[in-house]
Amino acid sequence: MTIQQIQYILEVYQTGSISRAAGKLFLSQPYLSSAIRSLEEELGFPIFTRSNRGIQPTENGLLVLEQAGRMWECYQQMRHVTNTPQVSAHLRLGAISYTPVCEAYNRLCAEYQDRDRLDFSCLIFPLEETIERLYLSLLDMGLLLSMPDSSAAFQQKIASKKLEAHSIAKIPIVLRIGPKHPLYNKAEIKLSDFADYTFVDYAGYAFLNYTKLQSSLNLNPDVSRIAIVPDRLSKSQVVAESTMYSIGCKLPPHLSHRYAFRNIPLNDLHYELLYVIREKHPMTQEMTRYLELLHQELENL
Repeated sequence: MTIQQIQYILEVYQTGSISRAAGKLFLSQPYLSSAIRSLEEELGFPIFTRSNRGIQPTENGLLVLEQAGRMWECYQQMRHVTNTPQVSAHLRLGAISYTPVCEAYNRLCAEYQDRDRLDFSCLIFPLEETIERLYLSLLDMGLLLSMPDSSAAFQQKIASKKLEAHSIAKIPIVLRIGPKHPLYNKAEIKLSDFADYTFVDYAGYAFLNYTKLQSSLNLNPDVSRIAIVPDRLSKSQVVAESTMYSIGCKLPPHLSHRYAFRNIPLNDLHYELLYVIREKHPMTQEMTRYLELLHQELENL
């Protein structure tokens, strides 16, 4: 068993494909397949199996991948044990694209900018990928938004990955329109007023998957007028410059002011902002400070 084989199986698991993993590793597909078969022969059982969903880990394979993630983390740490100064601050975040989450990270970087060796990263991942990367010890902490509709299933999923979730805050959900919307200056707005306007959402229906929200707005993904955008910035720009409307987590006042948004409260609808870590994983100074800064950012809401 080699450290390269450990890296290979982790990449295949994350990409779900031999060919995609080979591309990211700059290897030929036959070479990568051969290296994995060699490791499977050494272990005496298959790590992966092929299905209509692509490459999937076997039951034994999942146990191997869990240990492989820890081995890869230890290997990365060992690389710093040289004659050069050790990393003085280390934090790997997997996050959702939400302004307070990103602003807290920016402030953390500013506080630690004078350290001799700084190893910080904050990457935006879908929820499922964040969970997988935490499971494989490729992240230290995940910042996620959970819908109340799916809280039980979510808790079950993270428990199966030996992770634990901790609540940070309830984030209100608002309906958002820009100054070009015909209802912008109307004194009283009812949700039924939006029946003839186009709704903007992310790919994968990030907000339409919230059943209670669908019901409140009388939205049907199969027949409603819906525009799909790739990210938060695109959504803000589309709403600000058109007669479309969106649903989103409440933004800090300076952002709403920048786009001149009008925000309509949606009763008690909310997401829960969580941080997720591996079970029994110690909280480092950097993780604790990041959460302190995040709480300060949320106070500005």
